[in-house]
Amino acid sequence: MIIERIDSNRLLITLKSDDLDAFEVDADTLNMENKDQAFLIREIISLAFVKVGLHPNLKRLYVETLPYGNGCFLLVTIHDKSIHKKYHIKQNFKHCLIHISNAETLLIVIKHLHEKNYQTKSTLYHSNTDGYYLLLKYNQRYDTPLRRYLCEYGTILPCSALAVSKLDETCSILYSDSAVTHIGALL
Repeated sequence: MIIERIDSNRLLITLKSDDLDAFEVDADTLNMENKDQAFLIREIISLAFVKVGLHPNLKRLYVETLPYGNGCFLLVTIHDKSIHKKYHIKQNFKHCLIHISNAETLLIVIKHLHEKNYQTKSTLYHSNTDGYYLLLKYNQRYDTPLRRYLCEYGTILPCSALAVSKLDETCSILYSDSAVTHIGALL
């Protein structure tokens, strides 16, 4: 058995034919679905981690078995918790998220909202691929006439904490907290 550390998160374990014979397994059928083989694979990985000097949690591993000739490779990837982002919903969202495809339509909507004196917190996002997103934050649910008006000029999207987090990551913020007030005053 040969153990190589590829990088900080991956190990390559090479099992030769005599190793497979000693473990009484076949390279083509070695997988985690069989309980005995899964136990064997975990033991091999644990041994490899001790030799390399790593002690990760075995529940956060991704293991690939790759048969070759008379032997087998085990490619072990350690999943790092910091790579995966988690989003937590801290409050119930009573917001309206509208997608507007072009700047001219966006200015019409902002001008109308400003003239109707919709004084809410609002954030304007710009995406290089699909236009603009206007996030209107309300303390109460927005009324039906406003909803109808917004549907005429854009697409109302489902709004959640996750959707807002995605916008924060993928789009650039043009105005935050008071986009309608600032831009509407200029029109």
